[in-house]
Amino acid sequence: MKQFKFLNIFFIIAFCCSCIDYNITDVVHQMSGKTMEIPKNIVFINNALDTLTYSIEAKNKILVYYDSIGCLSCKLRFAEWQKLFDEIKQFTDKFVIILIVNPKNRSDIFNVKAKMREGRFSYPVCIDSSDEFNRLNHFPSDDRFHCFLLD
Repeated sequence: MKQFKFLNIFFIIAFCCSCIDYNITDVVHQMSGKTMEIPKNIVFINNALDTLTYSIEAKNKILVYYDSIGCLSCKLRFAEWQKLFDEIKQFTDKFVIILIVNPKNRSDIFNVKAKMREGRFSYPVCIDSSDEFNRLNHFPSDDRFHCFLLD
C-alpha cells in the first residue's frame, strides 16, 4: 500500500513538472523572434541620479526588465548585475546594456535609486513609471522571462 501511495505521489509530481516545462517551452517559443519595441522618449539615469543621454543603437543589446509586481527593491540586484556586465565588457564592447525598471509608486522610485547607489551600479537605468515598455511588448508575468539578448 505504501508503494502504491508513493507511486501516485511520484506520478502526480512528474505530471506537474512536465506541465511546468511545457509552459516554459511555450513562453520561450512565443518570445523567440519577437521584436522588442523600445519607447522613443526613454530617459536614463545614472547612480549619481543625473539624467543622461544614452545611445541604445548598438547591434547587440542585453535588456533586463523589472516590473512592479511583488517587492521591487527585493528583486533589484544591482551589485550582481554590475559584476556580470563588467565581465561581459571585458570580453567585448559590442553590447549595450539596457536595464528598465517599472516602479509602482514614488517610494519604489526612491528604493531603485538607493539600490543603484548602494550597489555602485555604473550602468544607466531607465525608470519607466508609466509602464510604457511593458504595454508595448506584453511581457509574461513570470520574472524568468524578463531578460533578453537582442540583435
